[in-house]
Parts: sequence; structure tokens; C-alpha cells
Amino acid sequence: MRSHILDTSAIHTLCFARPPEKWRLVWDGVRSGRARLVLLEPIVSEMASRLARQYGRERVESTVRFLKGLGRTDIYNPDDPAALEAGFLHGLQRHDLSLVDATIIVAAIRNRAMLVTHDGSMRDVAEGLGVRVSWLPLAKREGMPSSAQ
Repeated sequence: MRSHILDTSAIHTLCFARPPEKWRLVWDGVRSGRARLVLLEPIVSEMASRLARQYGRERVESTVRFLKGLGRTDIYNPDDPAALEAGFLHGLQRHDLSLVDATIIVAAIRNRAMLVTHDGSMRDVAEGLGVRVSWLPLAKREGMPSSAQ
């Protein structure tokens, strides 16, 4: 079974906007249970931080419940080795990844999951580490939080 990790920008596009054609099969597979969604609690925190002002607390909480309630959603909580690896990836490499982004990449490696993102820097680092990535440039949309662009 295929596994996917959606970063916050991808969740925003898939849950709050119209899924682009390239990601439609991924999204349909996740929603139908034909594919596994790996969800990290730091992504939930990032969603609340970036999307609550635009969509409101209730809608963000509802979306989190929806994602967690999908038939094949696994909540990934990094163990000590994974947490250390994410810290080293964030702190010792030359790139502009956040600690959450580094944690997502480590989770993708450990779960053999494809990363779905709009983040070009994240794509480059993940691909360099052998992670399969589905990337789309982020089109600027009116009303989208600037931190998510």
C-alpha cells in the first residue's frame, strides 16, 4: 500500500482549495483508504498556526478530525532516534528547513512515504535523501496566509 505525508501547504491546497490534477489521484487514494496517510502532530500544530486566522478554529479542528478519521491514517510520533535525526538534519545541514520540515522528511524516510509539498527547499533536501516527492509550485492565491506561500 502506498503511503503519503502531506505537509501543511499540501493540506491547505487539498482540504481548503481545489486539488490540482497532479495530486487528485493521491488525494482520492488517501480519502478512499486505498493509500495510507502518515500524519504528524507537529503538522497539526502548524495547521492551527497558519490557517486559523483565515478559516477559523472550528474549521481547522474539523479538518484535523477528518484527516485523523480517515480509514488509513497513521499518527507518526518520532522516537528518540528519529527525533535526533530530524534535529541533526535541521541543525547540521546547509538549507532553510524548519525543524517541522526536517521531522517530516525523517518521517517520510522511516515510513517509506511519498512527500507531497509545495516547498521547493523541502523537495530538494528530501530528494537528496532518497525520498519520493510530489511537488508543485505554490500559486499565489488571494487570502492565503503569507506564511503558507
